Amino acid sequence: METWIKCTDERGQIIYVNIANAVTLLRNEAQHRGTVIAFMGSTDLISVRETPEDILKAARDQNSH
Repeated sequence: METWIKCTDERGQIIYVNIANAVTLLRNEAQHRGTVIAFMGSTDLISVRETPEDILKAARDQNSH
């Protein structure tokens, strides 16, 4: 099941992340804000401004509809 979440990248641009393919959500300790997301089958990481809690809440809210 796809679960696309609206996030904000480090440059302030809106991106959509399919959180169903994420394997790790880590708080971005280097910048003391946001989240670093790792995905299945990829070595690339995505940094977004939202916290892991915000991302998980958005995914739960989307899946409850």
